[in-house]
Amino acid sequence: MKNQIISKNLCIESLIKEAQRLELNISNSYLKSYPYFIAYFQAIPELKPEHLVIGSHMVYGWMPRVLSYNGYDDERVLQLCNKAKRKEGALLKKEELEYLKSAINNSMVGLSKLLHFINPQHYAIWDSHILRYATGISGNPGARVGNVDLYLNYLKKLEIVAQDKRYPEIEAVVLKKLKVKKDTLYPYRVVEMVMFETQRGKKKG
Repeated sequence: MKNQIISKNLCIESLIKEAQRLELNISNSYLKSYPYFIAYFQAIPELKPEHLVIGSHMVYGWMPRVLSYNGYDDERVLQLCNKAKRKEGALLKKEELEYLKSAINNSMVGLSKLLHFINPQHYAIWDSHILRYATGISGNPGARVGNVDLYLNYLKKLEIVAQDKRYPEIEAVVLKKLKVKKDTLYPYRVVEMVMFETQRGKKKG
């Protein structure tokens, strides 16, 4: 399963082509609300319990499921989220992600969104659409979408794409289609958006 994330789809060549074909509805509420979520967390120097409660409920406004937040009065949840917020240093380890996941609906999808808003430079949004695009699997992804190893491998692959000298081609196309400035979106969000919209289009088709 660890190697399943490595797919011919998640490469710079495919992403450049998909970005060119991308159709984005700039009035979509998800796209319009995104910068406000980012700004909320960026304005907070150090996360406190109330920020995680508010932030978790904000994130679940993007999701069809009702939130079951189990991080109340949990010092380790707060510590790990502040660790994730730091711009320097390594990513959270597998066991740390597992612990945070258990506090947020036991959902890697929900956790990935919260972490992305806390630190969009180092954490990316992850869901079943992204998993299908990145791995090439079809049908119900089942438990795989909740697999922390897959998420970590996804982040490693995204880092390779974002550091590729051809990445600016993808960014330029997406920013132009969204009619936003360069500093509005981080690279992981740009690439994730291309994957998500491409995969969602396949499902509609």
